[in-house]
Amino acid sequence: MEILIKTTNACNLSCTHCLDAANKNGKTISYPFELLETWLPKHANVAFFGGEPLLGDLDAMYQLTKKRQDCFWRITTNLVKPLTVLDIAVLRQMDIITTSFDIGVRFGSIKQLLTWMRNVKRIAKYTTATRRLNICMTKELLAKPNIEKKLLRLLEMLYFDEVFFSKIIDNGKDASNHQPSSQRQEEFMETFYKLSKHSIVNCCVDNIINTQYIEEYKDTPDCSSTSLTIHPSGNITTCSQFCEYADSFANIITDTYKETFNKRKLCRVHATCLTCEFFDVCEKSCWKEDWSKGCPYYKQFAHKIRTQEL
Repeated sequence: MEILIKTTNACNLSCTHCLDAANKNGKTISYPFELLETWLPKHANVAFFGGEPLLGDLDAMYQLTKKRQDCFWRITTNLVKPLTVLDIAVLRQMDIITTSFDIGVRFGSIKQLLTWMRNVKRIAKYTTATRRLNICMTKELLAKPNIEKKLLRLLEMLYFDEVFFSKIIDNGKDASNHQPSSQRQEEFMETFYKLSKHSIVNCCVDNIINTQYIEEYKDTPDCSSTSLTIHPSGNITTCSQFCEYADSFANIITDTYKETFNKRKLCRVHATCLTCEFFDVCEKSCWKEDWSKGCPYYKQFAHKIRTQEL
């Protein structure tokens, strides 16, 4: 079970596809943060996210991670803010640090991009976490010449360990204007994968290469069956995209972890996903996105890897 702790709704960026874009006055956690120390189960897989999680209560985050070192800690951060000593202290407690490189929808200026690059180098210097980069395949990014080689050089220069690619998801208002063609996304992934075979950067395709028993995934067909999201109010939902009030079914103050787990509200998976031969590749089908419109290129990519065409 993955437990997502939304430390704040606030964010310092204005990504056009995001629900929390430019939410400078977003709420931080209102429940007693120390409750998490006893609420979290042993050896939990826990992730801080937001908004921008580093705009939350850093001291409370640091104390929690120090006291619960049995847990596996992750954070997803934009790294576009001046990092303080306390920011670094929190990041040093993480097992995985994920950040994003989304040309066309993320960085509002060269200054933001340079801040991000400087901070990425700092976490490589001061932490031992696995450094993971998520690259959103936007139209603007994939239009650049030789972008596959340039990205690989960037990953190596900034000492990333892993890279993931994702399609742009319309959580905000403007994603459709940045969506490249399926054919271009397939070409990009194939070219990058071939180049990365000779790189120290791990292009994460393990779940494609290692065919899983698909029937097992059909018992837990979407992220609502394997995750819990604790919102700043203390309300709990399954999917992180759910409303913390209308869709909540528990609260960290009134419900234990076991009670929360047993009260989960699960989503309905898309029927077409359950019959797909690559259902174990995407692992979970999203209630919000009709992946049948956005995954043909990924199916082709997965097929070529499994048949060793790449």
